[in-house]
Formats: sequence, structure tokens, C-alpha cells
Amino acid sequence: MSYSKQDTGLLLVDPYNDFLSEGGKLTGPTFAHAIVTTAELLGELV
Repeated sequence: MSYSKQDTGLLLVDPYNDFLSEGGKLTGPTFAHAIVTTAELLGELV
């Protein structure tokens, strides 16, 4: 399988800073925050 350079991109995401830290997209009373808390994901990333 090959990909055209014009149609290919690279996305880098820092899950802690962008999603899990205080003020991140998954904080607050959301379903995703409940999953992060229940699965103890923050402890796994530190």
C-alpha cells in the first residue's frame, strides 16, 4: 500500500496536556472524564 505525499499528514498529540490535564478537553462533568477517572489513566501516564 502506498500513499501520496500530497494526501498524507502527521498529527502529533500530547494526551496529557491536550486532554487530561486540568483545563484539558476531557476534564469536567463529561462521560469521557468518568472513563479516564475510572480507568485510572492519569496514573498510567505519569
